[in-house]
Amino acid sequence: MEQMKFALQAPERPFVVILLSQDYYKSPHCMAEMGATWALDLPFAVLVRDQGQESDVKGVFKDRLNAWPGTAKVVEDFKQTFQQHYKGPLNDSGWPEARGKFLTEFRRSTKVEPSIPQAGGFHTAEQSLVKTPHLRTNVGCLLESIALAASDLHVYPAFLTGVLEEINLWRYKADRWTEGQFTTRTDSYAGVLVQMYRNAEKSVFSTVIPNYLSAWNGGLGEKILTAHKESKASVIRIFIFKREEEVTEDVLRIMQGLCAVRCEVRILLTDNCPEPYLATAMEDFTLIDDKVLGLTQFNDYGVRADWHFDDKPRLEEYRLKWDGLFNFSEELRKWRSRRAK
Repeated sequence: MEQMKFALQAPERPFVVILLSQDYYKSPHCMAEMGATWALDLPFAVLVRDQGQESDVKGVFKDRLNAWPGTAKVVEDFKQTFQQHYKGPLNDSGWPEARGKFLTEFRRSTKVEPSIPQAGGFHTAEQSLVKTPHLRTNVGCLLESIALAASDLHVYPAFLTGVLEEINLWRYKADRWTEGQFTTRTDSYAGVLVQMYRNAEKSVFSTVIPNYLSAWNGGLGEKILTAHKESKASVIRIFIFKREEEVTEDVLRIMQGLCAVRCEVRILLTDNCPEPYLATAMEDFTLIDDKVLGLTQFNDYGVRADWHFDDKPRLEEYRLKWDGLFNFSEELRKWRSRRAK
């Protein structure tokens, strides 16, 4: 206790890391540490050892919780919090490796496996591999190939370095997956998009900007129509143009094709759109079942989609954007009727 008191009262103002567990509140020493940290107004971070125990936090730190440190995002947040108070220079060169090692050891020590969202609920990674034998086979082959490469290439440092760089890239991708992010580019973009539409259960809200219209005249357009037809979800698509003259006969044929598969089609003219919504009107995005958000970008290298799942703040942001666009759009039938007068 005296050593703790000496450390907390050091003139350097220590940065305190509090790791809460089920036994933390039973320990007089831990409770004294918590009280002293609060009373001395020391910089600190609070981490929860057991996943799912975040809501059980009590005491003065209840509203200042960092979270369970079993994901890369929380570890990164902790690092940023620490850097705000640490005055000396920090060398980030070994950070990705150190972060990966910590996450592996922490998850092993707490006996927690990463959860993967599946239709009908959440399953552990092991259960998901059992339910998808082709995935289990591919993961097994990948690990076996990595082991063989490591044993064969150790005499060629340059090649082994290249292999390790590729592995680190996949570790980075895997971290993004655990954080609810998935990116597809030109080669995989269409397949993931169509499958997401086909598997939608309740709703699909999607914008269509002029840059995307060319895709509807090819095979991807037909696949999207088929996916909407086979899906249980109700579909609303808002086509966005600057002025009415841009709604050509070719565009109307695309819209009629969507109407034929029970989609609601609407038109938004940015000339009639309030300024706060102009930036949103230039974004191509999709909301699926109020759980998944897809953001599409076009550039000289092709198309890219960033998918975000179970990201409540981002989903809420784009749901509000969608509501604004919907309110300033016009249903296709009414638009045609007005134009015919």
